[in-house]
Amino acid sequence: MLKQRIFTAACLIPLVIWVLFWAPSWLYQTVLTAIFLAAAYEWCVLATPRAWPWIVTWYVLLILSAWLVTYVPIAWVLGTALLGWLAACFTVIRFPRSGAWFRRFTGFRLLTGLWLLIPAWTALWILRTLPYGAIWILLLLLLVWGADIGGYFGGRFLGKHKLAPEVSPKKTIEGLVSGVFLALLLGTLLMAFTLPSVLQQPLFWLLMLSGILISVLGDLTESLFKRIQAVKDSGHLLPGHGGILDRIDSLLAAAPWLTVGLLLLIKPPYF
Repeated sequence: MLKQRIFTAACLIPLVIWVLFWAPSWLYQTVLTAIFLAAAYEWCVLATPRAWPWIVTWYVLLILSAWLVTYVPIAWVLGTALLGWLAACFTVIRFPRSGAWFRRFTGFRLLTGLWLLIPAWTALWILRTLPYGAIWILLLLLLVWGADIGGYFGGRFLGKHKLAPEVSPKKTIEGLVSGVFLALLLGTLLMAFTLPSVLQQPLFWLLMLSGILISVLGDLTESLFKRIQAVKDSGHLLPGHGGILDRIDSLLAAAPWLTVGLLLLIKPPYF
């Protein structure tokens, strides 16, 4: 399993870097949309009965929501996402009692999928349009990857105290600390070599730290949904990694958060 994960990552990371820094913007947008459509399909399989009325309803809602957000102020879209992640934090803490609504109502599961996917998709579009947009997206990816890799190895070799045993039994507090350390290290190195001036802002350090923590919340939230539905992975598209949704769960939470933070720090004409 570990060898498969490393091989898949080694193949995908150079492609991601090329799309971010050298591909035309239309290709970035196309790849981004394709990734989220694949994740949307996996969510549909995870969240709905496999009957065509539910599948059609899901895709109609998804396309309609993606169209509507182009007419809604960005602050509303991202603000809704952040409020939702605040609610997700309480849901993770109170699980399994908090999973009743998700378990019982298919419509609620569909709406949850819109909250997960649409704001993150919007945030990643916005990030690319900012000054040094490719660097900000790479920072986001390094924070998410660092938290994931550090959490995996830290938990494997040092883990003793469970982080959220009811949601994800393998995650540990030691893994969380290791992930935070590695993610901060990677983020700091990237900024030191590209935009060192931002490291002089205390709020930027707070933004990186909080972004790492909320990425872990995203991972736990998807684990919660899979545990309710009694599945191990959202799909099997990526060898050793499961599905697309399994790989971007942390990104779904961290992207809106980091985007809001950068918009407030950089202050472009978005708010």
